[in-house]
Order: sequence, then structure tokens, then C-alpha cells
Amino acid sequence: MISILKPAAILAGAAGITYALTTGPAASLVRSGAPEMLSWVNAQIACRFDAVLCLQWHEADLRKIAKRAADQGYALLSERDRRSAELKAAETAVSDNARLLSEARDRYRQCSMNGQPVDWKGARYSPAEFKAQVQLLWEEKAILEQTRDRHRRFSEQLEKDLKANGTLRTQLDAELSLMPARIDEARREALRSDFHRVLGEINQIEGSADRQIRDTNLKLRTTSELIKAEPPKGEAAESLKTLRNPDFENFLNGAPQS
Repeated sequence: MISILKPAAILAGAAGITYALTTGPAASLVRSGAPEMLSWVNAQIACRFDAVLCLQWHEADLRKIAKRAADQGYALLSERDRRSAELKAAETAVSDNARLLSEARDRYRQCSMNGQPVDWKGARYSPAEFKAQVQLLWEEKAILEQTRDRHRRFSEQLEKDLKANGTLRTQLDAELSLMPARIDEARREALRSDFHRVLGEINQIEGSADRQIRDTNLKLRTTSELIKAEPPKGEAAESLKTLRNPDFENFLNGAPQS
């Protein structure tokens, strides 16, 4: 048993570490693949890492349950039709027995007075035989009524089961209708979390860069900064003219002034 559990634990751990540490362009691919691997190992572990995948996993599970509930509903409908036919046949048998028993009892009362044979339903009975026939119908009455009552209870239970199945299917449909909105909300929440995480990283970079610039004494400038610092070309030419003033040059060279 331990040898079976170890690979699963290693797989779960590896997927979790990969999911947690991966960044950059491959992050979205890994973040979708790692929880899939985790859900294969343990859906509850997957739910700890990705709320979207967790909801999608539950949505898929709900759809499976809804399919089973629908199949059960169809089976119950078929069973209800069969039980309904059986109940109808049982009720007909009770009704036929009651009608025949009433007729036989009346016929027995008519014929038992003179002791003559009884012609009934295509057969001739002696008084004793006909009495036995009436008794058989009378005893059969209780059996047929019990059978009818059992079928009635079966039918009533099936109606309850169908009602419960319909309620369950309604609940499942309602939950499934809400899942897309829940998944979208989870995605938005994940984006908000990623935004705050990225914003925090940017703030850290900005703070680190600012400290580095303040701590650096060398006046190092980028190319764009140096270009911005250059004077316009017209001003540079005018400066050259000023530098080439002969009197100023003589003065600098120590020549006597005229």
C-alpha cells in the first residue's frame, strides 16, 4: 500500500511545486497542466491551488450526477408505466372477482333450495361442486385484493421517487446554471490576485532602483539622457564664436593690449 501511495504523493508534490514556482510565458500552460495532474491524483489538492479548476472539476462532477439523475428519471418513468399496467390488471382482477363472486353467490342461493345441478359459465356443477366454486372465488378475493394493494403501494412509492428525482434534477440544473458565473468570478478574483502580486513586484523593483540610484555617486547617464542634455546646434555655434574672439584670445595668451 505504501509503495502505491508514494508515487501519488511525489506526483502531487511535484505538480504543486511546479505550479507555485513557474512564472513567465510558460506560467499559464503549467498552471493549467499542474492542477489537471493534481485533480487526477486528488481533486481536493487541486482545489487548494486553483479555484477556477476546482469549480470546473465540480461542474464536471455535477454534470455526471445530472446525467445519472436523468437516466434514473427515465428508468423510473419506464418502471411507473410497467407498474401502472400491473396495478390496472390487479384492479381489474379484483373487480372481475367481485362481479363473479356476487353472481355465483346469487346463483347458489337460487339453486341450493331444490338441490338441482347448476349450469354456470359453460359448466355444470353439482350443488356441492358449485359451493366449492363459490368458496374458491371468495378465498381468491383476499389474495387478489392483497396483490392489488401491493401494486398500489409500489405505484405510490414510484410517484414519490419520481417527484424526488424531479426535485433533484431541478436542483442540479439550478446549480449548473450558476457555475459559469461562479467560474468567471473565480477568474476575475485570480486576475485581481495576479494584478496585486505583479503590482507588488513592480513596487519592489521601483524601490530597489530608487535606492540604487540614490546610493550611486557616479553620474552615469543613459544615451537618451545624454542626448537630452546636449545644447541645440545654434547655441553651440554661437558659443564657438564667443570662444574665438581675438581680443579674448590675446588676453588669454598674455599679449599686450592695444
